[in-house]
Amino acid sequence: ITCDRIGSIEYNDDKSFTVTWKPGVQDPVYFTAPGGYDKALWYPAHRVIESEGPYKGKTLAEVPAKDWATLREVAEMPWGVGPYMIKEWVKGQKIVLEANPGYKLNPIKTSQIVIAFITAENAEAQLLNGDVDVLDNTTLVGVTEALDKAAKDGKIIVFAQPSATWEHIDFNMFLR
Repeated sequence: ITCDRIGSIEYNDDKSFTVTWKPGVQDPVYFTAPGGYDKALWYPAHRVIESEGPYKGKTLAEVPAKDWATLREVAEMPWGVGPYMIKEWVKGQKIVLEANPGYKLNPIKTSQIVIAFITAENAEAQLLNGDVDVLDNTTLVGVTEALDKAAKDGKIIVFAQPSATWEHIDFNMFLR
């Protein structure tokens, strides 16, 4: 959809670019780089599509950008330009991210991040047992007596910050 909204992208130098949107477009994420950073696209054009479908055997350069989201190579095995890359993905259980050795913008202080998908039914027990490090209020529905006691004993930190904003992480990846 972003590609359909852009008139042109001009790279001024290695750290700046100018995007000209098509008439009438006011993109809500206009401040992000639609074509990538350092004059490089986020996905390598030479990557061969291996998944079944009309683009099997073709390179990513041969696939219209608006169809990339339908490709397993893009949706489930993305090439990262950020500080982390997907090392392992067990659907419905966890995603393991590891530091991207090619990321040079800021120093990476954590070599690995595990995002575990847990249910509200066992979230409190996992936190109190030390199986997880962080839970947010979308998983924990309020502070229970056990959590309050653990916080008073210094075992966990309960942090609540009222806000009109819902903080979350969204992944645009297809599940099969």
